[in-house]
Amino acid sequence: MTLALPFCEHRSRIRLPDDPAGSYSAEPGTLAAQLRSRRAALRLTKVVAARRLRICVETYARWEAGLEPSDRNFRRIIRFLGYDPLVGGDSIGGQLRVERLRRGLSTVEVAALLGLDPETIRHVEIGAHNPTRRTRSVIERWLLHPPTPPT
Repeated sequence: MTLALPFCEHRSRIRLPDDPAGSYSAEPGTLAAQLRSRRAALRLTKVVAARRLRICVETYARWEAGLEPSDRNFRRIIRFLGYDPLVGGDSIGGQLRVERLRRGLSTVEVAALLGLDPETIRHVEIGAHNPTRRTRSVIERWLLHPPTPPT
C-alpha cells in the first residue's frame, strides 16, 4: 500500500502485520486490545479504521492507547468489532451502564427517559448506593423494555 500525503512529495510504503487465518480473537482483553486485534485482522491502518468508524484518527489512536470512548461512540465500536464488547455483570448498575452504552445514551438522557436525576443514574452505575425500590423498579422496567429516545 502506498501512502501519499497531500502536503509533501514523500511517498512511504507501509507494511501491515500479517494476520494468519483464525488469529482474530473476539475477546482479547481490554477494549483497546480488541480494537487493535480487529484492525490487524482487517489489515487496516489507523487512518482507515478511523474513517470506517467516522471519527478522527487522533480519537481512534487514543482508544487504542487505552482511553475510554465517549458514550455515543459505543454503537460504532460494536459495529466495527462485529460483536458487543460490553459486559454488564450481575449488578443492576452494571446492567444499566451496559444498556446505556449499547444505545449510545448519556446518563442525562437515560435520566430524562426514566424521570430520574442524572446523579442517581451515575451513583447506581458505579455502585455508590443501592437504589430505592421505586428507582430499582423503574430501571428494571427500562432494562426489560427500553424505550427509544425522542428524535
